[in-house]
Amino acid sequence: SFDINVTVNPGTAGTTITNTACTLADYIDSEVCTDLDIVVNNELDLAITKTVDNPTPVEGESISYTITVTNNGPITASGVQIIENISELVLSGGLTDISYNPSQGSMIESDTWDIGTLISGATATLEVNATVENGANGIYYNIAALDENVLDQNDSNPNNNIAQASIS
Repeated sequence: SFDINVTVNPGTAGTTITNTACTLADYIDSEVCTDLDIVVNNELDLAITKTVDNPTPVEGESISYTITVTNNGPITASGVQIIENISELVLSGGLTDISYNPSQGSMIESDTWDIGTLISGATATLEVNATVENGANGIYYNIAALDENVLDQNDSNPNNNIAQASIS
């Protein structure tokens, strides 16, 4: 018996690799082969957190939300997008003058942060800056959630795929 160590190529997560081993001996007329299917891990854990620098701003004051996405691994994530409801807060009269500063990727329209690929152990952040609208009152919830419909892998822990911060 002996061991053969191999490295699985990047981009093969979620696929099945078939390993075929054959033996041929002088006293046997044909090869004897055995197949072993190996399913490459396609699960990871992306975690989202969200904070606001001032949860009790006054009218006309600037605030900054920070969304952090961490890939807890064990594999690289691709197709990572975060849906962010900032436009609802603008339409409701709570916020104005929105700007975005992603550490990685870009915004698609005003509510989707397209991170793209995030390696295992890496973190990406999005800073959303806004001004509290004159006349704004009440509690405004800002929510960020992983768009699992476009994620190329399976997230094994959906409990940390949504986060919120509020101002009042």
